[in-house]
Amino acid sequence: MDNRMRPEIVMSNRAKQHRPEPLRGARKLYVGIDIGSTSSDVVVLDDTSKIVICDYQRTKGRPIETVYSQLSEVFKQINHSDIVLAAATGSAGRFLAKLLGIPFINEVPAQATAIYHLYPHFRQATIIEMGGQDSKLIFLSTEQKLGRVRDFTLNTVCAAGTGSFLDQQAQRLGVDIENEFSRLALQSKSVPRIARPCVAHSYSVELTG
Repeated sequence: MDNRMRPEIVMSNRAKQHRPEPLRGARKLYVGIDIGSTSSDVVVLDDTSKIVICDYQRTKGRPIETVYSQLSEVFKQINHSDIVLAAATGSAGRFLAKLLGIPFINEVPAQATAIYHLYPHFRQATIIEMGGQDSKLIFLSTEQKLGRVRDFTLNTVCAAGTGSFLDQQAQRLGVDIENEFSRLALQSKSVPRIARPCVAHSYSVELTG
């Protein structure tokens, strides 16, 4: 495992804040980091695919600092030497992967691989993923016992209708996006119409509508 994976090396100005404490019993561990435009997820699996650690945090515009904090907590609980593989994905994953010296995996094949692992009996599947700055529609199919991405499409450069847009609108309305937003939406008696396809125009419609 590349030594750059250790958080105290990544953020040398905060060096040696934490000393890792190993989990009970020797094991092989795998670390996955999904860092997007609005949140960061760090998951540690053991060699039986059991989730050992799972941490989700909002990045609040500071993705690298957020991941550093998460990894610092992770290394309190595991031994660096037990990690046999780590990888990063997400919109900020490529930059993070370079910092840590670990592989970067594009989000589309990463999601496809996860579906085939969790649902190996599916011959076909469709993934609808709403991200912070983009939305994805991914079509999967199995040919000759091998799963593959048959086709996929992403939204354009505009963030209209994505998670980031909804998150910002919830903040402007003083509504908790995680605990209140969906519940209030389901209680609505009418669906507001925002005709503009552009997120900037959608903001102006909300302000003047």
